[in-house]
Amino acid sequence: MTNFLLGQLNGIIIFLAILLFISLSNLYFIYNPTRRGYVGEAPFVSVLIPARNEEDNITACICSLLAQDYPCYELIVLDDNSEDRTAEILDSFHDPRLQCIKGKPLPSGWAGKNWACHQLSRFAKGDYLLFTDADTTHKRIALSCTIATVQRSGVGFASLMPRQVFGAFMEKLIVPVIYWAIFFYMPLFLAYRLPFPFLSAAVGQCIVFSRGAYEKSGGYASVKDSIDDDLALARKVKSMRIKWILMNGKNLLSCRMYRGSKQVWDGFSKNLFSITGYRILPHLFIWLWTALIFVAPVVLLIAHLFSPAVISPDVAFRAAASYILALIMWLIMLGKFGLPIYLAFLYPVAVFLTAVVALRSMALHLLGRASWKDRALGRVPTRWI
Repeated sequence: MTNFLLGQLNGIIIFLAILLFISLSNLYFIYNPTRRGYVGEAPFVSVLIPARNEEDNITACICSLLAQDYPCYELIVLDDNSEDRTAEILDSFHDPRLQCIKGKPLPSGWAGKNWACHQLSRFAKGDYLLFTDADTTHKRIALSCTIATVQRSGVGFASLMPRQVFGAFMEKLIVPVIYWAIFFYMPLFLAYRLPFPFLSAAVGQCIVFSRGAYEKSGGYASVKDSIDDDLALARKVKSMRIKWILMNGKNLLSCRMYRGSKQVWDGFSKNLFSITGYRILPHLFIWLWTALIFVAPVVLLIAHLFSPAVISPDVAFRAAASYILALIMWLIMLGKFGLPIYLAFLYPVAVFLTAVVALRSMALHLLGRASWKDRALGRVPTRWI
């Protein structure tokens, strides 16, 4: 048994060392947006917001975007058939830069957000299209820094990773899954250079297209049935050989992604199974392996403290090495994106709970019971491999 555990832990240490290398390299290769001037004159930008039942968020979002120091932009908000006070709040704004439109009913074959964003794109007049969620708030320089960086880098597609704001403790544990999944597993130094679509990433809370890239890729219409729209768009862009970048937006915008434990469970249950393309065996393997490498060493360490005769010192030493490697990775990630540092010490709990949500996501989609914002998502085509 001891030899088996030693072999497993040696493999975990090697794997974690690779992930640590990826994390350290991503510190350099993720873009930090700055306002250094535009290429020529500042381009006209369309800022586009889909809003469904966002009465708690929409005022702060719109006010922050109307306060931008960018010289030439329009702001278009689509009320996606909200059932709360969203439409009433939108009607209370009076600014020539703001246009509010009523969304059309959701047609068959479309995911809700994709349909809303597709409608928004048809009203947009900008040279650049910036899609952002209604639960984001933006600093005054956000638009200027974003567009200047996109222009200077010469890309057609970019995504900003906002600073995440938390309320409930469950939000703090699970919401950072977006960032550790990208920062640990996505080697940006390869993703920017190799043509493979699976080497791409985006965070849908804020994405930017040049007009040409949006039209070339087909935009939201090209991923109309995808629940995980940001990842689907990134892969579509990559398949079209459109240059892209990922940006750290912690100093430019913030987002409270979900409010309360229920929204966290429901929101990630909506998304996580789609990341593996609704493939059952790869989904199970990825999340069970993730739980193994991040949780098992901690369990072995605790077992050694209580039963040193059962868990040998050699096993405990390797488990401790695994724990330290993982802890360093989490500290790097949390610091980079302005998240609470103390969460690093809770990473085994966070990973375990996220794995549980991932399994729940698979079960709900297989049963056709997944939903979001009172819209049933229905069954999806699944595969074993």
